[in-house]
Amino acid sequence: MDVSTPISNLITGTVMYNRMIREIVTSQTSFTLTQYRILLYLEICSRKAQRIRDIAQVLILSTSTVSDTASELEKDGMVCRFEIPSDLKAVGLQITSAGQEALSAAEEAIIQGSQFYWDVLGEETQSSFFAAINPFLDIPEFDSDKVRQLPRKVIYPFASRMHLAKYTGWFKSTYNLNLADVRILFLLLETGEPLRIADISHLLNEPASSISSSTRSLFRVRKLVERGRKPSNKRETIISLSSEGKTLSQEIRDRFIAFCCAEFHQTKEEFEMETLGRTHARSIPSVSDRIFGEKFNSW
Repeated sequence: MDVSTPISNLITGTVMYNRMIREIVTSQTSFTLTQYRILLYLEICSRKAQRIRDIAQVLILSTSTVSDTASELEKDGMVCRFEIPSDLKAVGLQITSAGQEALSAAEEAIIQGSQFYWDVLGEETQSSFFAAINPFLDIPEFDSDKVRQLPRKVIYPFASRMHLAKYTGWFKSTYNLNLADVRILFLLLETGEPLRIADISHLLNEPASSISSSTRSLFRVRKLVERGRKPSNKRETIISLSSEGKTLSQEIRDRFIAFCCAEFHQTKEEFEMETLGRTHARSIPSVSDRIFGEKFNSW
C-alpha cells in the first residue's frame, strides 16, 4: 500500500470524533463518558456478561475504574449490584429503571448533538461508517438483537471508542509507544518531509507542548526521530524520522492496516477504498472544515 494513504488522518479523525462525543456527553448529560459507556454496555450485554470484570475487559478499562464508577452510578440509583450464584467471587451490575430512563435521555442528546456530523457526511458515507458496527454482532458478551435495536447513531460512537481503545492498547503492548507517539511517526512517514513542532501540532490538532514532549522522548529515548534546523530559519527546529524510525514506522503502519482489516472484516483493498478513501471525513476538505473547523485541514 502506498505511504500516501492517510493512516495518520484516519487516527486523527477518530480521536477528534471521540472528543466531540465526550464533549456532548459531559456538557449535555449528567454522566461522565465512562459512566455513559458502562450504562450503554449494560443495556446491550447478555445476561452472562454482567460481571464487573466482563465490563472492564470489553470496554478496555481497569476493574478498579469500573468498580469505582459503578459505585457512583449505584449511589445515584442508576445501577444495582447483585451476586452471581455460579461465581461467588464475582459481582454483577444491572441497570435500573431510573438508569434506563437517564440513559435514553443521554442517547437522545448524542443523536441530536452529533446530527450535524452525519448531515455533512451524507447518506452514502454514513452507511460505510455504520459498517463498523457489524463486528459488534460477533462479540460474545453482547446480545446481538439488543445491538440491532439501538439507533446506529448511538451504537456507532460506542463502537468507535472501543476501536480507538483497542489500537491504543495494541500500540502500547506491542511497541511500548503511546498514541501520540504513533500519530507523530505516521504523520512524518506519510508527509515524507521534516516538519516543525507547530506543523505537527496543527495537523494532529494537539497542543504544541504535548507534541514537543513526545518528540523529545522519541528523539532522546527511542532514537526514532531526528532534530535539525530549518534551512530558511536557523532558529526553528524541524523533526524528521531517523533511519530506524522510518523502518519501525513502516512496520507499525503495515501491521496496523492488517489489524484494522481484521477488526472491520475487510480485505486490504476494501480497507483502502472504504475506510480510508471514501469514509474518512478528513480526506474531504469541505467536509472536514464544516465538521471540525479549518484547523482540521489535511496536509
